[in-house]
Amino acid sequence: PWPAGCASRSVKGHYPDDFCYTMEEADLGGFANHSIRLGGGFELPLTPRQYIYKDRPGVWCLGVFDNGHAGLVIGAAAMRG
Repeated sequence: PWPAGCASRSVKGHYPDDFCYTMEEADLGGFANHSIRLGGGFELPLTPRQYIYKDRPGVWCLGVFDNGHAGLVIGAAAMRG
């Protein structure tokens, strides 16, 4: 979901599978809304603030992860708002 230009600015997060980038809070405006389709036709809409979290000053990370099995992990950031 990262806009053009962010992919080349990868930085390390706290965990080896983190997808983190250097950017400022104002850059969140360049991200699209997304949704996750769950069973039973339920759709979980997510704004950028719900799928991207601030790891530390100037570093923002993706807050939805593939858990390596038949599912995914939705971080606490998704519960904001």
